[in-house]
Amino acid sequence: MDSLGNVKIKAQFDNVSFSSKCGLYVVEINDKFGVINAQGNFIIQPKYQAQIRFDNSCELAIVKRNFKWGFIDLQGNEVIPPQYDYAQTFDESGLAPVKHHQKWSYIDKKGEEVIAGPFDSAQGFDEMNLAAVKTNGHWGFINRQGDFVIQPKFQDTGGFWEGGLASVKQGGKWGFIDEKGSIVIDFKYDDIGLYFTNNLTPVAIGENYFFINEKGETKIPGPFSDAKEFDDYWGRTDGVKDIAVIVMNDKFGVIDTTGKIIIEPLYDNINIFDSETIRVSVNGKNGVIGRDGNFIIDPIFFSIYGFDENGIATVIYDNGDRVGAVNRKGEFLGFRRQDVD
Repeated sequence: MDSLGNVKIKAQFDNVSFSSKCGLYVVEINDKFGVINAQGNFIIQPKYQAQIRFDNSCELAIVKRNFKWGFIDLQGNEVIPPQYDYAQTFDESGLAPVKHHQKWSYIDKKGEEVIAGPFDSAQGFDEMNLAAVKTNGHWGFINRQGDFVIQPKFQDTGGFWEGGLASVKQGGKWGFIDEKGSIVIDFKYDDIGLYFTNNLTPVAIGENYFFINEKGETKIPGPFSDAKEFDDYWGRTDGVKDIAVIVMNDKFGVIDTTGKIIIEPLYDNINIFDSETIRVSVNGKNGVIGRDGNFIIDPIFFSIYGFDENGIATVIYDNGDRVGAVNRKGEFLGFRRQDVD
């Protein structure tokens, strides 16, 4: 439906992706997945066994048929026929990790094997043009030619992210290395953030979380019982880099980059929607507060999703049975209260 509650594509699917990508929607019918356009016409018939996932370029999508994985284009042509035990999407390198006969390698968009490996596990290429691969029980990093830049000697890794450092695990503890494999922050943490934003990332020693900079210096001492990265990717609709979610005494709050608590830890859960709005959960119900901590939308909904470019958010209420919409002022819009199913 549109933001006024007008049904544009009638209810006929067992499931549908909540948000569109590439101007298309993934739908499910009788345990099979296909793709429709915004007019409700099938672009790809529902014949695949798993959720169809598009790459960022909207060129190819992963599909599963007859228990094998392959790739289709936006017209539904099987460019790379399903033949792999598993596959990941193509990234900006133009390569995708695929699993065949229990081993991983990399293919290009023609389906040709570019990096043979074989590897026990493999990740996509990151911002440093490196990919984490696992061989003989240890993780290392290769370049796009398949050569090891960092030898496989780590127990685990989160890969390279923003900040140019990779989280790696050795001897049961976490630390950070640079793109040459040099240790930048020693292995002494029991948990660690994936990346640095504003030169900060959360780490933990024991059960106490705090924030360090890229030199390993403590910048926000906490202690917190949990903490997320600044610009946390989970539940985020845009890149808000100056606030982060923390947990104290099993309650969620928000801090700024100085460590100042701007939203007191009073809530059962928190998701930062954007630079102006934050979803909070209270006793199983969800609402929205601003950065000043005041409620914009009272916590009365079963669920509430992020605001779109028109400042409209979908809300689900009556224990998940009904759907509607609100604006950033918390005002109900002109919608019809319809059962989801």
